[in-house]
Amino acid sequence: MENLQEKIDLVIKGKKYEVTFPNVGQLRKIASNKALLSNGMYRSIYTMATEEGDQALKVIDVEAIFSVLIPDLITELKPGSIGDLGLKDFKEIEKVYDEQFTPWFDAWMKVLKS
Repeated sequence: MENLQEKIDLVIKGKKYEVTFPNVGQLRKIASNKALLSNGMYRSIYTMATEEGDQALKVIDVEAIFSVLIPDLITELKPGSIGDLGLKDFKEIEKVYDEQFTPWFDAWMKVLKS
C-alpha cells in the first residue's frame, strides 16, 4: 500500500484530469451507476460472454466510474455522455481507461479486498 498513489493524472482529449481513489460513498455510487446504465442487466450481460456484451460492459464501466471520479469530463464531452460518443472518441477514452486507470484502480481494489 505504501507504493500506491492516492491520485493519478489522466490526459483525455488533450486535457489533464486529477483522479483520486474513490471514497466509500463514491464506490457505492459507481456500483449503482453500473446497475442503472445496464438497466439492472449487468450480471446477465457479463454471463452472455459475447464480444458485444463485453464491449457494452466496458462502456458501462467507463461511464459509471468516470462520471463519479471525473464529472468534468462528462460535462465537457460534446454529446454530454460517454454512451453517446462515437467509436473514435470512445476508443481514446477507453485506451486511457485500460492502460492507465485500470492498473492503478485494480491495485487499490486489491488493498481493499485484503
